[in-house]
Amino acid sequence: MTGAPAGAVAETRLCTNGLITVQSDTPTHLGAMCSASDRALSLMDECGLRKPAPVTISVSDLDPPTCLGLFHCGEATIEVLSPDMIEARRSETGVYSDIPADRLFESVIVHELGHAAMDQTPCPYGNCVATSEYFAYTFQLLDLSEEDRATVVPQAEQPVDVKRDQINSMLLFMAPDVFVRNVWGHVSSRGDICTQLRGVQDGIIVFDRFHP
Repeated sequence: MTGAPAGAVAETRLCTNGLITVQSDTPTHLGAMCSASDRALSLMDECGLRKPAPVTISVSDLDPPTCLGLFHCGEATIEVLSPDMIEARRSETGVYSDIPADRLFESVIVHELGHAAMDQTPCPYGNCVATSEYFAYTFQLLDLSEEDRATVVPQAEQPVDVKRDQINSMLLFMAPDVFVRNVWGHVSSRGDICTQLRGVQDGIIVFDRFHP
């Protein structure tokens, strides 16, 4: 694993999109971070989705080791692992294990910006984690090339006729790889994906439910 020199100072850059600020003590990360954020914002425009408030994305260590990225709700900040750290934790990347670390790094940024775009979506329950992850994973999968997406959801393993109750928080935590594949099976069989995403972001489509 290659790291930055000890004592390296993080460099900060405002991306040309004017909405995303990126930070890393490895300057070569910054261009990739801005590129990923540009694609995420372009996809939001294409789908007619609300963009998040200005967000700062920083490269940092994260815990637990299965966490590749983290959006801090209400704080407009995102933390992501570096490509080197992603590679070092390759065994923890689940269905994304066949995607090269540099592309997965950008993909994680797109995923977390999906969470940022959901930050102001009302939740009728105490927590709408399954709904938020549905949105973010769909966003991430749309950003992947067809080749990379086929490694995550192989055609032979793509679930069909996924029901709404097959998208839930218990599955997310107990079998995250199945959750991801169910998300793609559900959203890709519901007609226009952008329409589905707008329904989720507007709070019309909710996968979570009340638990007494």
